[in-house]
Amino acid sequence: MTSGTATIATTPDTIMTVLADLPGMLAWSPAQSVEVTESDDAGRPIQARWRERYGPLQDEFVLHYQWHDRAVSWWLLHGRILKRENGRFELDSLRCGGTQLTYSLELGIVVPLPPCVRTRIESLVIASTLESLKKHVESR
Repeated sequence: MTSGTATIATTPDTIMTVLADLPGMLAWSPAQSVEVTESDDAGRPIQARWRERYGPLQDEFVLHYQWHDRAVSWWLLHGRILKRENGRFELDSLRCGGTQLTYSLELGIVVPLPPCVRTRIESLVIASTLESLKKHVESR
C-alpha cells in the first residue's frame, strides 16, 4: 500500500464532513459520477457506485466504506477495469492547528502491472487527490 500526507489548515471534523459528501467530490476529484446506494444512521455512505475515466477507458465500480471518528476506509466490491482498490484517509490534529491527513491506497487493474509501475500510479493518484482536497477544504 502506498501512502502520502498533507497538512490542511482546518479541523479533522471539517475534513471528515467533506469526505463523507461523496457527491460533493465531483467538485474536486476527476470522478465523472457517484451514487450513494447505502448510508449508515449518521448519513455517511456505506456503499457507492462510481464512474471514472482513465484516458480513453471508462470504468464503473462499487466501493464499500467503513467510518471511524478520525478515519475512513474503503474497498472495492466490484469493477470492470479496477480489480482492487483498498484505501484509507486518516486524520490527526496538530498541536499548532490544522490537520495532518494521511491517504493510503492500493490499486489493481485487469492488466497485470509491474509493482514499480503500480506504485507510481498509486503515488500520482495520492498526490493529486491530496492537493485537490487541500485546495477544496481550505477555500471553504
